Amino acid sequence: MAAPSPNLLAKGLPILTPTALNPHAPVGKWILGTSSLVCAMVHIGGVTRLTKSGLSMTDWKPLGSRPPITNDEWLEEFERYKQFPEWQQRQSMSLDEFKYIYFWEWGHRMAGRFVGLVFGGGWLYFTWLHRPKLQLDAGSSLALPKNVTSAIPP
Repeated sequence: MAAPSPNLLAKGLPILTPTALNPHAPVGKWILGTSSLVCAMVHIGGVTRLTKSGLSMTDWKPLGSRPPITNDEWLEEFERYKQFPEWQQRQSMSLDEFKYIYFWEWGHRMAGRFVGLVFGGGWLYFTWLHRPKLQLDAGSSLALPKNVTSAIPP
């Protein structure tokens, strides 16, 4: 098998290519980084699901919140959890087990916010710089809103 030409390697992977050789390398790095974070998010979500940690947090704050720190805060949060239907499935759970599932759910939510910030921040940055300068047709310019709205139940 023939070795790849140096010219091909110079134009190749955005991670390895400096911006001077490929003006789209920063966009490629952002896309690869964001997709890696999404992959990590899927794995965290899987562990959250397997440990039955979902919905262990009883409130939803869009900007996030810190987890309970003191023992009194943990007891208060645990008592709040007992008011939800999920408690009916796991009534033998101890406070330490609750802390474990709570941290998986909290980590999953924080990771989701981080992925959103990286994606949204990169999108704004590259849009502000007008990079990449691509001709977008109507179908490709509607891809993002279409995918976002597909997650909304009817």
